[in-house]
Amino acid sequence: MIRPQSTTVARFLGRAFAALTSLGCVFGCSSVPTLRVATSGDYPPFSAATPYGAIVGFDTEVAAQFARDTGRGMYFVPLRWPRLPEDADAGAFDVAMSGVTMRADRLPHMLFSRPYAVTGAVVAVRRERAEELATLARIDRRGVRVAVNRGGHLERVARQRFRRAEILTVDDNRTLADRVLRGDVDAAVSEQLEVAAWPVETFAVVGPFTRDRKAYAVTLDRADLLLELNEWLAVRELDGWLNERRRQWLSGGAVWSFDEACFEAIAAAIDLRMQLMPHVAAAKRQQNLPIEDPAQEEKVLQQVAAWAANEKLDPGTVVALFERLIAASKEKQRAVDARTALSDADLGSLRDSIAFYSHSLVSELGRCQAAVAHGDAPASLEAALRRGEAFRDDRSALAADLAAIIARSYQAPAPLVAEPAVASIEGTFVDFCIPPNLRFDREGYSIEELYGSLALPTAPRRQLPSGGSRVQVDPGRHEYRFYVNGSSADPHRPGGAITMPSGFEVEVAADHAVAVRLTPKFDASGRFELHWQDVYGAAAGGLETYRGLTRFDIDVSVADATPSGAPSQCPW
Repeated sequence: MIRPQSTTVARFLGRAFAALTSLGCVFGCSSVPTLRVATSGDYPPFSAATPYGAIVGFDTEVAAQFARDTGRGMYFVPLRWPRLPEDADAGAFDVAMSGVTMRADRLPHMLFSRPYAVTGAVVAVRRERAEELATLARIDRRGVRVAVNRGGHLERVARQRFRRAEILTVDDNRTLADRVLRGDVDAAVSEQLEVAAWPVETFAVVGPFTRDRKAYAVTLDRADLLLELNEWLAVRELDGWLNERRRQWLSGGAVWSFDEACFEAIAAAIDLRMQLMPHVAAAKRQQNLPIEDPAQEEKVLQQVAAWAANEKLDPGTVVALFERLIAASKEKQRAVDARTALSDADLGSLRDSIAFYSHSLVSELGRCQAAVAHGDAPASLEAALRRGEAFRDDRSALAADLAAIIARSYQAPAPLVAEPAVASIEGTFVDFCIPPNLRFDREGYSIEELYGSLALPTAPRRQLPSGGSRVQVDPGRHEYRFYVNGSSADPHRPGGAITMPSGFEVEVAADHAVAVRLTPKFDASGRFELHWQDVYGAAAGGLETYRGLTRFDIDVSVADATPSGAPSQCPW
């Protein structure tokens, strides 16, 4: 439950939820265009194809939930990493949601959302060769073969960092681990969140040696969609839904506080705006235009003042922030080497992109006022800025100046209000407490109710994410059983398959909730692992054992009933 601690948070929540619910229609309604989501299917934990043809991962869940919450239909289209800029220019998708990295060379072709994850490039080697290939310098030698996914951000990183080693590109990112294990290559360039799912007893990791923000990308003509997505992401940061998905799919300390998400979002908007300046310099030089453009600068300042007033920010302070940004932008343009500043981007399109990130920055300042008001906000903002790509070349003074101005953009802290008591939630519920990485859905495991009446339209098969899933039920007794989908134990599979033995009963009193904790049991051989990534290849040890599985028991413990308004008893 969200507990607003200040009037600014409450105001943001009211505005955000009003925006999300104003559509007034359900998932797939005809009044809102269907969303075309580009995804690669080869990049766990963000997007990965299962053996049964479904696409699963952090970003696919975010895409589906965004579509539901905003009344859109949705379908996936292929994301081809080598052609991502060209496909964006051609309008082949509405939004790319597949672990896309914010990168300067992509800016003339697409717009980026507020970031939702930070990761870094790493090199994975076989553990028995860990000492031999313990550093980047030892890896970057003649005769060392380094594999990397073709066409994506990591290929660019690999070629920049490893000038002596042989770079071998692959078209299926999921094969990297197998290639290292078979000895086809000596090492593989991947990133922290992906390698976290590889077996630690088999691989050693060098790095990270970059810091990369992950975000969603839309085509240049869909700024309206991205502003809506940014607002939705901020709401889902505040209500904890994104952190639930991070716990489920991402590892290695990926959970963010709302303040941390705010600082990353503010810093990213500034960083992306600054990264556009070399392209602007090139476009101006191609048209023989001067760096100075007082009329354009005045237009920008008038616009940001209006945005600031709309966000209940001090317009004068926000204008001062953009005056400092404009001065720094002109310095960056002047520093660009005319011989290397090659860009085919149109100046008008570049200015539209700059306007979008300017608007995003002011919007983030508005929705993040409570975070910016904290006493340690200037230091946190400065640190977030200095980690950006545009601030790595001796721009620490600029980062400090901008952080100090931003901290002043919040006129005065709103008076704190007492936390409201937890409101009573009327209804009768079963809370399914599902361990992280164990998925109950059509592609992994299913739950079916055999007795009772669920107050949901999706019976009998149940789709539940990892974590705590609250299902509303009628008072009375309910009986459930579990199935491994696609295995010989799945009663919905053709061929007269048997019913699995795992099941339990729950008695639920009116206006109470019962928590059911589910704990998987391995057979004596331990042949099956819980991680959903295991179905993607022999390196993770799951594909063959998954296909041959015929039995999967689950220990069930049912907690005592509690009033439905009390906090959930789920530990996840």
